[in-house]
Amino acid sequence: MGTLCCARLGSGAERRGGEMALREEGKERRRQRILDAVVEILCEAGLSGLSVAKIADRARVSVATLYNLIGPVDEIVGAMVERMFKEFEAIRLESSGSEDPIDAIFRFVDATVEHFQEDPARYQAMNRAIFQLVISQGMSPLVVHTAERNQRSVRALVEELGRLGSIRSGVNAERLAEQMLAGQMSLLQAWSVALISLERYRLSCRLLFATLLRAWATRKGVPRLDQEIKDLESAIESGDEPISGALRRTAP
Repeated sequence: MGTLCCARLGSGAERRGGEMALREEGKERRRQRILDAVVEILCEAGLSGLSVAKIADRARVSVATLYNLIGPVDEIVGAMVERMFKEFEAIRLESSGSEDPIDAIFRFVDATVEHFQEDPARYQAMNRAIFQLVISQGMSPLVVHTAERNQRSVRALVEELGRLGSIRSGVNAERLAEQMLAGQMSLLQAWSVALISLERYRLSCRLLFATLLRAWATRKGVPRLDQEIKDLESAIESGDEPISGALRRTAP
């Protein structure tokens, strides 16, 4: 009798656990529909086009469900930003042992572009929203965390280049990393508002990094960086329109 009772209790607990898991899966699916709806609206109407009613209607959930699962519009956008930054956790500025630090820096640029290429319109809209939020509300803790992580990684690679003798040992790695990432953010913003193509972003970002590193290069590092700069300038001139061309195209 006791064994049978325990078996029944156990099966009941398992059933309740299964039901809870199903409910959580349902909640996660609805959360994902909400975040997908936000991105769709951003693509169509920008940040100003977001409202609780529009998001709920597009996600096929009630307004009450939207509030219960995530919250008001600001929190929903914050959740979208968090989801995007989590996607980038795998893209890190790290040298893989024997890899040249310069190659590691360029690999980061290329990996970022490859990620954006999976859905350019989606990532343009999301990046555009992030820049607008930073301008209007300042940098969120998540944005600050990501920026600091990237800066630490760039600084480490710059320091490694100094140890290898490719750039001068007296360079302020912190300041150089700041300049590299600030330039990258400017190019990313230009791409997010369609002033430049994604390929132009890739080439220009690599050229920016190579040019900044070249300013501190030693005799050992100069030939590699000079060749990189020459190749990138040639690719930009032959394969993509200048920013001024994009401005003329988008002008009313």
